[in-house]
Amino acid sequence: MNTLGKTVVALGVSIVIILTLVLTRDFGAPRGYRGDGFGTMQEALEDGIGASYTIAEEIDAIEFDDGVIYLVKTKDDHVILSYLFRNRQKTKFYLEAFSIESDFEGTEWCSSKNKVKTNYKVTDSNTVIKECDNQPVTCKEYTVVLHNLDVPFRLYYNRIDKK
Repeated sequence: MNTLGKTVVALGVSIVIILTLVLTRDFGAPRGYRGDGFGTMQEALEDGIGASYTIAEEIDAIEFDDGVIYLVKTKDDHVILSYLFRNRQKTKFYLEAFSIESDFEGTEWCSSKNKVKTNYKVTDSNTVIKECDNQPVTCKEYTVVLHNLDVPFRLYYNRIDKK
């Protein structure tokens, strides 16, 4: 094989290697996040909360194109409210924030930092909220057993396009 043939083969192999690296890498991680992300919502949340809490059951997962509001109950009778970003390919999850809820009173609004802002908050079952950031909110009601008692609570959320 002459020098030109070797050069063409070397260039071809180089291009294939570069394309493989570029096309298989996850460029879809949310801004400010590194790492590989996690394949399931539970894995992402468990990594974030560490060994302090063990997830007993999933209460609900409210999914959007760019993220998920994820509610779970722990083995020691707490509710964890979290928000998980999704990568662009919608194959990985990244934990943005979580809060441990036990009485559902006085919780603050949480907001995701993605292109579409997601506001979310849990309250006791008597609290009524009509809007957040001058936009109407959606309400979902749940009842969980905490310390052998049925505890009703509400999740309020809305989505605001930041444009």
